[in-house]
Amino acid sequence: MKHLIACLFAAALLGQTPALAQQESAADYPSRAVKIVVPFSPGGGSDFIARTVGKALSEKWGKPVIIENRTGAGSTLGASYALKSPPDGYTLLLVSSSYAVNPAVYANMTFDSLNDMTPVIDVAQNPDHHHGERVVPCKDSQRVHRLRQGQSGQADLCLERHRGLVHLNTEAFMLETGTKMVHVPYRGSGPSAMALLANEVQLFVGDAGSTSPHILAGTLRGLAVSNKERFALLPDIPTLSEAGFTAFDMPIWQGLLAPKGTPPAIVQKINADINAMLQTDEMKKAISQQLFVAVGGTPESFYDLIKSDMERWKKVVKAANIAPQQ
Repeated sequence: MKHLIACLFAAALLGQTPALAQQESAADYPSRAVKIVVPFSPGGGSDFIARTVGKALSEKWGKPVIIENRTGAGSTLGASYALKSPPDGYTLLLVSSSYAVNPAVYANMTFDSLNDMTPVIDVAQNPDHHHGERVVPCKDSQRVHRLRQGQSGQADLCLERHRGLVHLNTEAFMLETGTKMVHVPYRGSGPSAMALLANEVQLFVGDAGSTSPHILAGTLRGLAVSNKERFALLPDIPTLSEAGFTAFDMPIWQGLLAPKGTPPAIVQKINADINAMLQTDEMKKAISQQLFVAVGGTPESFYDLIKSDMERWKKVVKAANIAPQQ
């Protein structure tokens, strides 16, 4: 009888072990270096956010936070690598709004964008989408008038990447307004801005970070920002609604994901620590240098944002007859 009771007691303790281990791991987390995978090249907006947040987390945790850039296939290679890593909280993935675009434009992705990840937090939003939206620069001050009146004809439009976020944002704009533009893809926002400055194209749809220096210098003219409110750092540029178009509110966000199965307690710890630092004046000032706005929030709200954006871009791809890349 004593032996039976001892066995039952031991079994009960073994049954509690996973929960206790999870609590202990969350309390001790991190006990070693944490890796943030960035599926984009160094120097871009996502890389900037990852390094800014990573530096702050490293200082708070007293452990290294390593940034690893893994590029390719429209950011899906790096995402696949990160989401297939052990779900222990030591590999995180920095994603942008393009994460929600990719399922609609890539036919053979190796992971499920919703079901193979654990949302952590929406870190920041770039003015070109949420609170300032995409800036459409142009050297011809009459272009916005012709667009408003539907007299633009067909303009050459430079974009960063075919099937990319900017491309789909522009397709959505053309579908709603009936505007006709020829898509001329360039390798990034920098070359796109240079093409416009060289008068190789007539219009450029791009992010505020890459275009604002030229706008402030007077070498490019900002026509409109594609959300419902003007961007505070470029207050003279009207919204698309003010310019005579339907109001657009298509946020470009930067957030963190973890692999599916990451312990909820660890996810909540990371979320809480980042939320706290996003409230500081130091962090707000740091990310504003690249025209980002601190966001934060719950893992659940970030999941809802990703899901709603995925549904939106699938509709745009279908309406624009864009063939997914095989």
